[in-house]
Amino acid sequence: MDRRFRGIAVGVLGALLLAAVSCGHDLVDPAPQLEVVVVGGDGQFGTVGQVLPDGLEALVRRIDTGAHQKDVEVEWTVQSGDAVLSTSRMSSDVNGIVRATVQLGQGRDTILIRAAVAIEPAAAATFLVYVAARPSIDSLSTGYARAGDTITVSGAGFSANTSQDVVLFSGIRGRVLSATDDELTVEVPPCLPSRDVDVTAQLGSLVSDGISLAVGDGGHFTDLALGDYVDVDESGKLGCVRLRGAGATYLVSVLSTSTVGAARYPFVLRGVVDGGVAASPSIGAPSRGDARGDRAWGPSFPDLWEASLRTREAHLIRSRVDAGERVGVERAPEAPSSVGDRRSFKVLNKTNGFDDVSAVARVV
Repeated sequence: MDRRFRGIAVGVLGALLLAAVSCGHDLVDPAPQLEVVVVGGDGQFGTVGQVLPDGLEALVRRIDTGAHQKDVEVEWTVQSGDAVLSTSRMSSDVNGIVRATVQLGQGRDTILIRAAVAIEPAAAATFLVYVAARPSIDSLSTGYARAGDTITVSGAGFSANTSQDVVLFSGIRGRVLSATDDELTVEVPPCLPSRDVDVTAQLGSLVSDGISLAVGDGGHFTDLALGDYVDVDESGKLGCVRLRGAGATYLVSVLSTSTVGAARYPFVLRGVVDGGVAASPSIGAPSRGDARGDRAWGPSFPDLWEASLRTREAHLIRSRVDAGERVGVERAPEAPSSVGDRRSFKVLNKTNGFDDVSAVARVV
């Protein structure tokens, strides 16, 4: 072959190879943009040398779709403060979750911990952990107060940040209005009927001894007619409602507005009966540290529920396709236009069938 033609052939072959490589590269999806978000364990308090009761948990997910990402390597590091982590590197599980437990050191500085994707360090979440002494209450400004009154709690080991201080009146939380290291101004829960209560202060899992307070009936009632509801925002009203009616039955729903589907939040619903001495048994979800024990964690209930619905959906579609039916998507009905609008819904029941349920719009 003539050298000129051989050179042209080699040049053409090189161009074709470059084109093939270029086209092949275009066909490969770029690495997904990831983010790491806090799921649990942030903002805990502990004493020197303590292993924190709740582990730190973070979720790895795609930014564009929010899909949880498994098998992503995440590095755990203590950025500042004195603490030891149970792991320095681990892969996210099937739910996109990574976990680490924390043992506090001898230092008393606030601890900053970081969880970052190994190959994408900008995708990271940070946790703050506080080292503190167990709070103590020395005295109350009064031995008697009416529900809704304001009292002063004197002692030591409080936080100057009111959002971190928790003051309980025999398990019912009072609103902290102002705080220093040794003094708290607190509103007695307006829902309390007349009774003697134990007042305790706590930072996270660190709880003081109780001190007695006699509480008088403040007469703060919430009256609900049949079909009425009350929306209690924990941050504003601290979940304290007093309802009338002996023998009446109420439906209580707990709702989280978190945008992190894998997150779990401990809660307690505590009932107090007028004329009784002690609170009735609590209903609630224990903290993760209490609930977990030594058992391995499985998929969360929302994940299992979602998976069961998708499985049922796929089965129904496949059965109709196999039967030769045309499968389409029905348009969802328009949102209710005003309070009082009524609509029927198909609701999955415990026998895996559907019930027709009628609902009335209370808020638009």
